[in-house]
Amino acid sequence: MKYLQFILQNNRGFTLVELLIGMVILVIILGAIVGVLDASLRSQQHNFEQAANTQDERQIISFISTEIRNATSVSSPNVGSDSTSLSYQKTGDTLNRTISIGTGNDSNTIVITDTSGAIVQRMGVGRVHTLEFTRDATITRKITVDLTLRNSSRSNAPTNTVSTIVYTLN
Repeated sequence: MKYLQFILQNNRGFTLVELLIGMVILVIILGAIVGVLDASLRSQQHNFEQAANTQDERQIISFISTEIRNATSVSSPNVGSDSTSLSYQKTGDTLNRTISIGTGNDSNTIVITDTSGAIVQRMGVGRVHTLEFTRDATITRKITVDLTLRNSSRSNAPTNTVSTIVYTLN
């Protein structure tokens, strides 16, 4: 009991130095927590964009592969060369089509156009970094498609690249 009375009588509070030291320690701890939270949010955004790129790549490559597989003739790229566009004709279609990266409002977007220049379809809007078609010199039906997606609005956005080989009908 005497000990408790001694503590209560000698309770003078905190000094200014003790308060400042406590506040500095609190600021350091809060700074570390904010830093970890910021890094976690950036990592989550990076992973989300990478997953979106992967999903878009699969859909785009699947669509382009189907178009190439069903093409009755491919006029560009020439045998043994590569190109950023592919010109072909589909079964039952009288117009040639071209797959390429668009320009102007359709920049960083894959566009499929017909002979008249009308856009038939858009894919990967604002996310296409590169698109390349390579036609094999020995197996003329073999076309390699390389696609790289990246969000063009962010400088540090993740980049995904996918490549596939497709064989045309002829």
